[in-house]
Amino acid sequence: MDREKFKAAMESEVHGYITEKSYNCLKPIAATEDWKTNATWLIEEMAELQQALVKNLRGFDNMDDVLQEMADVWIGIQLMSRPDKNGYIGIDATEVNRAINVKLDRDLKRIEDT
Repeated sequence: MDREKFKAAMESEVHGYITEKSYNCLKPIAATEDWKTNATWLIEEMAELQQALVKNLRGFDNMDDVLQEMADVWIGIQLMSRPDKNGYIGIDATEVNRAINVKLDRDLKRIEDT
């Protein structure tokens, strides 16, 4: 997305962490492609995030690029836990949330034990 259009959109609307609108938009998007296509897109977006982060570490002022790529990766991850035209990848959002909680609990325990 064009950097200036992205900045303008970010400043023009109030955005929540995840709105009902964005959640509902995922269903029809996921339904247009099979999970392998969505997985391929997600891998590409993760590579773009990696590239943006490396550029930032090298001193580039590109936080808008980092933010956009983070959003794309988040969308891709969400798409992987939604039904597609061939069904599910086999991991639904509830399982992902449980896995996140397990990992966060592990990290918190590690911090407490140090």
